[in-house]
Amino acid sequence: MQITPGTTFGGLDFWFSAANAGARITGIRLAPGSSYQLQSRVTGSGESARAVLLPMGDASPSTTVWIDLVPTSAGGGGFIEMVGPESVTRQARWMPSLIEGGITTAVPETVAPKAPTVESTRPNPFREETEITYTLPSAARATLRVYDASGRLVRTLFEADMPAGVHRARWDGRDASNRKAGSGIYFFQLAANGATSTSRILLLR
Repeated sequence: MQITPGTTFGGLDFWFSAANAGARITGIRLAPGSSYQLQSRVTGSGESARAVLLPMGDASPSTTVWIDLVPTSAGGGGFIEMVGPESVTRQARWMPSLIEGGITTAVPETVAPKAPTVESTRPNPFREETEITYTLPSAARATLRVYDASGRLVRTLFEADMPAGVHRARWDGRDASNRKAGSGIYFFQLAANGATSTSRILLLR
């Protein structure tokens, strides 16, 4: 599956279902050389899996996500379904002959460069307000933005010249128009010195 984020991409939360695949999911991973970070978790006995895609540094325009499958029945494969953040469902057919020998290739670890980092968000989940702790390795023009699960910008918390060190910021769960944001997953993205760091948080109303 190939994903092409927009220029203000903050993160993407999505599901895969193997209910009609004739197979179970054993893992989700990025193709080698990707400039993104992928967090994933297989649920049940492999019937479904959840994934979160985050940019890392100067991310490339697109990335490829690999789904590792083990057939549960003999024959011609089936359909994998991807469910997006807005309940948009897409199907892809897979055939054992197309992935044979390809699912065992190891993906090398990517070492992140020394860069601004979102250290923690507390509380998480939160209802009314949360505090973001972040670190700048050097003085920089820094920006902290909030995105929703589909990658849309919700609010810019600040854009200012900041000294090096550990800093804290707060988000009251409201968008740029001071309206309460709805329940769901959001992403904090810190950008400084040409690098970014992203953290996920859950808002409960």
